[in-house]
Amino acid sequence: MLNEVRHFGRLQMEEGKPCDLLKILELSKKIDKGAVDGFIYRFGCSLEFQTDQGKNVDGNLMWNLCELLYISKTRTTAYHPASNGQVERYNRTVLQIFRCFLNKKQCELDVHLQQLIGAIRATENRQTGFTPNVMMLGREVFHPIDLMLRTSRDTAKDPPEYIKQLTETLYQVHELARVTESTEKTEEGI
Repeated sequence: MLNEVRHFGRLQMEEGKPCDLLKILELSKKIDKGAVDGFIYRFGCSLEFQTDQGKNVDGNLMWNLCELLYISKTRTTAYHPASNGQVERYNRTVLQIFRCFLNKKQCELDVHLQQLIGAIRATENRQTGFTPNVMMLGREVFHPIDLMLRTSRDTAKDPPEYIKQLTETLYQVHELARVTESTEKTEEGI
């Protein structure tokens, strides 16, 4: 499973089937394809790509991909998970959700992975006060439960009006998230 975290927006994305046992080279190729297809084409290139020092994400393929796309490649400190704390904390959350949901059906994880991750993306982040969906998309996503409950969403009908509204919403959300995040850090003594 390939995990990418956009730090400010707290947007998490996963690709892959965790039950597959692959050789390191095959996994590296899959990770590169997952990074390009799942993240770069969907959300654009990051300026920096930070990984741990595992061979599957730190090999020639990943370095070549970063060089090709002009992405600065950095690595976390070996055997020091705190150097990538947000990702490690997110991984802990994902594992807790997997344990609660799956119990004894671990090989069905790939079937339900996107649903579980969608639930995480729709959950408000304590530090920012917003869900990852709002931080990245400027709105909450429409879920199947909304159809069942016939929940209506306020949407502008005129595209230019919607774009203006979306831009304003994203600006306000990001400003509020910065304030909330700095307040949280001050209260925690960070």
